[in-house]
Amino acid sequence: MKKPIKKIAALTAAMIMIFSAFSCSKKGESDESESSAAEVSAGEFVTNPDEPDLGSYTVSEKGTKLYYSPDEFSSGLITALEDYFLSFEHRSYDEYKALTYPYYLECMDKYLQENFGYNQQKSFELQCDNFRENAGGEFKITRLKVDTYPEGVTNDDGTAYDGVKSYLENIGEMIGDENFYSTVSADCDKLHHMVFYLMVMTEEEEFTLYSEYEIVVAEKDGKYYTFG
Repeated sequence: MKKPIKKIAALTAAMIMIFSAFSCSKKGESDESESSAAEVSAGEFVTNPDEPDLGSYTVSEKGTKLYYSPDEFSSGLITALEDYFLSFEHRSYDEYKALTYPYYLECMDKYLQENFGYNQQKSFELQCDNFRENAGGEFKITRLKVDTYPEGVTNDDGTAYDGVKSYLENIGEMIGDENFYSTVSADCDKLHHMVFYLMVMTEEEEFTLYSEYEIVVAEKDGKYYTFG
């Protein structure tokens, strides 16, 4: 019986778990990897014969290796996820805000100010600090892998796990909005549920900062938004 995968949502996004899922490589090895990445044309998918289990990848305009199936996910969705994570590397609240669901920002800002005395921008800055602390200093995002959520996942009582509903209801429960899931699902065009892995490079090595975490992305009017 499969259980729900770890979640990243709302304030829990600041709680980063360092877990090596990819083969950790030293800086010198990463330099070689970056050189090979530069040879991949935009939109072209290739597979590294030394890392076949990671699947095929393409290299974004920003230089990130993006591992995903174009049959499962649109390039726009994956690029939005990349930009979302890059906002923490860049410590840019404007970038983060542009990629976060507006209603979530409104609700979370109110919740934070009423319960903690600071706003969503301060929460973002704390998340940036957590990224840097767990990376051991300055870091650069090098790879993002996105997979479909596995089938056959169940709750403890044996019922089918509805990842999107659970994800958004958990946010609603935290902020005291029991209608958060219904409001969001009615407002957006589609809700995408997936699993991601995120790798970063420090001065010393390349390693996985997030491993096999689930995330929900909203699609509305041709744009994509996260919740955390």
